[in-house]
Amino acid sequence: MKLLPIIVFAFSRAGCLELAESLEPMISFTDGYTKGIIMKFIKQKLQRLDEKDRNLPQIKSLTALLIRGIGVHHAGLL
Repeated sequence: MKLLPIIVFAFSRAGCLELAESLEPMISFTDGYTKGIIMKFIKQKLQRLDEKDRNLPQIKSLTALLIRGIGVHHAGLL
């Protein structure tokens, strides 16, 4: 994938997540090794949260995206 990384701008908070989540679920920009590193990092950071907060839909959605190599940022998003 010689064209990566890529940045896409969306000017709405909802649009930002919609674009990321609309990518084909089978598309992943990470290999097995990188996914392991990402999962380890996320697990370490989530330990800081209360257990009930770790299961919030936002956390689960963002975790799934990050493992695939997809990140989002917009004011008001985690």
